[in-house]
Amino acid sequence: DEYMTVRVPTARIEISNNDVSSNGKLAGTYAIKFYDVFGEDYHTDPLLVNSTCEDITTALYELPNDVIAENSITCNMAFEDNTDAIVYDLVFQENPGDLKPLEVDMYLDGSRPTIYNDRTPDGGETYNVSVDFNVTATVYPNYYGISGEFIDYWSSYCSGVSVTLSALDTAHQTAGVRGSVSGLSTAESKLLKKCLGDSNGNCDDNVEVYDWDYGTWNTTLYPHIVKLAPHPTLGSAPKVDVYDAGKYYLLWYDAGSETFYTGNLPEVVSGKEYSVFTTEGTASVVTNMTKTIGENLAEPTNLANAMPVTGRFEKGSNTIYTSRDASCVHSELYICLEKGDYIFLFEANWPDVVTGTEGDSTGLITAAENSGNIYKIVKIGVNQPSPTTYTTEDRYYIVLDKVINWDGSTTIRKGSIGLTPEDQKVGFQWIIKFTPAETGNYEYVRECSGRGLCDAESGLCECFSGYTNDNCDLQSSLAV
Repeated sequence: DEYMTVRVPTARIEISNNDVSSNGKLAGTYAIKFYDVFGEDYHTDPLLVNSTCEDITTALYELPNDVIAENSITCNMAFEDNTDAIVYDLVFQENPGDLKPLEVDMYLDGSRPTIYNDRTPDGGETYNVSVDFNVTATVYPNYYGISGEFIDYWSSYCSGVSVTLSALDTAHQTAGVRGSVSGLSTAESKLLKKCLGDSNGNCDDNVEVYDWDYGTWNTTLYPHIVKLAPHPTLGSAPKVDVYDAGKYYLLWYDAGSETFYTGNLPEVVSGKEYSVFTTEGTASVVTNMTKTIGENLAEPTNLANAMPVTGRFEKGSNTIYTSRDASCVHSELYICLEKGDYIFLFEANWPDVVTGTEGDSTGLITAAENSGNIYKIVKIGVNQPSPTTYTTEDRYYIVLDKVINWDGSTTIRKGSIGLTPEDQKVGFQWIIKFTPAETGNYEYVRECSGRGLCDAESGLCECFSGYTNDNCDLQSSLAV
């Protein structure tokens, strides 16, 4: 299938000297910890901090049990300056799935860091070596908006539709909008509406002959999310290979101008065309519109009546601090969250005053690239009040399975989103919950390749008739 793309595990590794004023340089060794599809961990041999891509991939290929196939990693040294940082990108093409993110082990001697800032004078030999350990290592499994997946929930290809993307300049960006979809013919626009279809799980409120929902940002709790992948043949930059994967976008429709908009900042390459993939799952804005247990509330006609739960977080962190308790434990929310739920954190120029118009803080956040990542909640809860809770809300938290690849730490007054105490600071990034459908999905990774049964006691596959190999991935020609 020429339209198929595979979102495989990626890693951006950043080793940073946090004291560049010292005129020192990064030195020492570290190891990479790789996790396979079963969660088993493997350590590479020690790597010099200035190792090349060849050194890094060789160390990974030498891991036991052929856990990483030879020549299956692409490596790109994005930045190399021993006085500042070492940054490189990895793509694991033959290890599909939502694997646990890589880790950088900087403590090969136990409790003492083995990567450090070396201040030894240039050209001088001295036994009084001056070093400090103000060095950090961060791994982003989603730096470019792509991470591995076990299941593709956006597997429905919208046949006959290709789009181009444009970023709106600051003067034309409005609340909830960072880009626009262009290049659609009248026929393609109609096909896209039909492909998008229902967004809220209620077909009774669908509109027009295309039987779909607009998904407009300020009139519904249920937006559309699509996956846009490079088109295999059209445009200035066709798909390179199956790993040239698609990215996720919030997609709004403005009936007045008959225009589709993207909530998050699009990737813009002149003349590049994208294929569109849709989902049967449901995306919903997490809101603090209260309800009584068992009461069935109608969706508000304007989000001013729903007051979305907002959050703040730092780049490189996997923790979100929310404006209120977003958990389903107390059943107080119209749309709530619990462990195991999937969420998106689109940087979509959200308003701070939920009135359907821009608030007085719109524009504080610089548009973030590649914010269309899907995360899984591993923990949600409430902390005891801290010494800073009075000024900045830090009790309600959500822990994710991956670090966040953009900064959403800007805060606003709680009164701006209709909550009290009014002067307490909270974030203003909206949280989009995604609930997968039971149909319309494609499973990338299955035990025994989906062609056998796993014997848990022996750890071996019992292949179905006609299939062989240790993972049942070979079909016998005699059985055809």
